[in-house]
Amino acid sequence: MMKTKIKNRMKNIDNDEFVTKHFEELVNKYGGKAVILCNGEIFTGEDAMEKARAKYPKLTPMILNLPRPEFFENDFVL
Repeated sequence: MMKTKIKNRMKNIDNDEFVTKHFEELVNKYGGKAVILCNGEIFTGEDAMEKARAKYPKLTPMILNLPRPEFFENDFVL
């Protein structure tokens, strides 16, 4: 009898999709800061990239420079 190896895989969350769905929440909480996003999880601090890579070694973290909430208070006309 042959044994079948089953890998336990985490569901990978698309970073772009996550940002689109949660943009307002991210700006309100982290506005004016740079954060790391990986698999739908936000990492902050000086060692954020290292934490993200350690937790999700096979995924590529995304660096987000989030605008301050005040940026959206006025309509800008070019």
